[in-house]
Amino acid sequence: MPEKLTPKLRWAAVACGVASFLFVWWMWGSLNQVAVVHDEAAYLLQARLFAAFHLVAPARPTPEFFEQYHTFVEPVVAAKYPPGFSLFLVPGIWLGLPGLIPALLVGASTAVAFILACELASAPVAVVTVVLMNASSVALKFNPSYSSEVLTSFLVLASWLALYRHWTTGRAHWLFVLAAAVGWGAITRPLTMLAFAVPAGVATLISIRRHRAWLAIIPSMALVFAPIGFMLLFNARVTGSWRKSAQNEYARMYIPEDHVGFGLTGGVPARPLSAEQQTFNAWVDSMHAEHTQARLPITIKQRKRILIAQTWARRSRAGFLAIVGLFALPWEIAVLLSTTVLGIFAAYLLYPHPLTWMAYYLELQAPLAFLAAAGAFLIVRVAVRYVAPPLSRRISTRGLGAPQPPDPRKQRLQTQLLFAAVAIWLMFPIPAIVSVGRRLALSKAAYWQNFQRLVSTLPSKRSVVFVQYTRGHLPHSSLVQNEPFGSADVWIVHDRGADDARLMSFAGDRHPYLYWETLNGSKAVGHIAPLTFDNVANVGR
Repeated sequence: MPEKLTPKLRWAAVACGVASFLFVWWMWGSLNQVAVVHDEAAYLLQARLFAAFHLVAPARPTPEFFEQYHTFVEPVVAAKYPPGFSLFLVPGIWLGLPGLIPALLVGASTAVAFILACELASAPVAVVTVVLMNASSVALKFNPSYSSEVLTSFLVLASWLALYRHWTTGRAHWLFVLAAAVGWGAITRPLTMLAFAVPAGVATLISIRRHRAWLAIIPSMALVFAPIGFMLLFNARVTGSWRKSAQNEYARMYIPEDHVGFGLTGGVPARPLSAEQQTFNAWVDSMHAEHTQARLPITIKQRKRILIAQTWARRSRAGFLAIVGLFALPWEIAVLLSTTVLGIFAAYLLYPHPLTWMAYYLELQAPLAFLAAAGAFLIVRVAVRYVAPPLSRRISTRGLGAPQPPDPRKQRLQTQLLFAAVAIWLMFPIPAIVSVGRRLALSKAAYWQNFQRLVSTLPSKRSVVFVQYTRGHLPHSSLVQNEPFGSADVWIVHDRGADDARLMSFAGDRHPYLYWETLNGSKAVGHIAPLTFDNVANVGR
């Protein structure tokens, strides 16, 4: 049964949040971890700009050397993504611990999920929920990262809590919390929050009507649109027009096939691309070429299978429990949860992505974990209440004792013990999954850490490192990551052969070095050495 949120349960929610924060820290290995994919590096760059109280930085003197994925290097330096997540990262940047904020957000999400699960179900269900939501393969991969889905996961949960509290109490401040969370989500991951806002908006209007809270609509809408106003200002500073989004402008310049929808558009990049960028674009083009309306049934089937496999350790059996869990809830809550989950899943059917890249469904981990836990508890409760007593009477009629009336305390204990057994069964594979996940998380960072170690051994403090990749370099990773204002002692840039001498004319007292890779089996081994120039036009290596 739903439980009143006592001080004891509030402290339990805090304890779960702290444990989740420490767990992410342990999984990540550091709160000052490197950004291992392009998206993370772009968010961090923009966060460093905001931390210095700038929206953008001046263009690089020779931008083709500094090209960084998902990042403008001219006419200004800025990330292409909406600014919501980068703004949240700023306190961590000031403290020199950029990973602090994602880890805190996971902790806050866990605490809110615990509170919601207690109020909608029970404390045992809440405990299982927070374990499952943090130990899924999706969560293990993307919670310890600079992925914006970490923020929207928190905003979705905070919105649900605010909506539920307004539904039950009618207090206006919960409506304001809901509006602020949705507004910030709109400048973090617009597609996700649009899919969330449709069913949540309908429920909010019903709640407003129930409580006759019409006067709260105007300030609520102001809270929704205030962050959007900041994003329009950001767009104007990056693209020159508030009507032109930074993300769409970046696609026009670099990756015209990176769009929502099916198939190829035939667009051509407005800027000339490096060989590395051409490889990345070819990969993007191949995904969009296969992402067609004719293949939509196959896409749905494949993504559903992968989502189930990476959400629940018990896969389809836990999926069955999640369906049962809908019947354990009031119909309004069941409708809201199911339409939100299906809405977010459907929204990303419009966008192609590798089957292994399930970051877009991180926001679904908490509700799916809760539904599985609630379904398991409902089955256990029904079994104890309706199956066990007839079985007991049948046994007693065979001479094993007189039938006894049901004892509520005994039934409660039986329910708790049986649910504990089911929970252990649900969570039994988790330690092995966590062990594999941590090894993968640490190994992903090893490539960048090895590169940073090599750079740290350079005899010249001020230097330019020209990067040359080995054959087979992954298209979603890059060592070239800009500092906001180009003032770093070490510039990491693309190697462009004889043209490298041109960059050195802007490098002042920096010394040139070449980083190159060789293959040791499937592993790239990095080397670094001084780069010499025979004359201003030719490079000697």
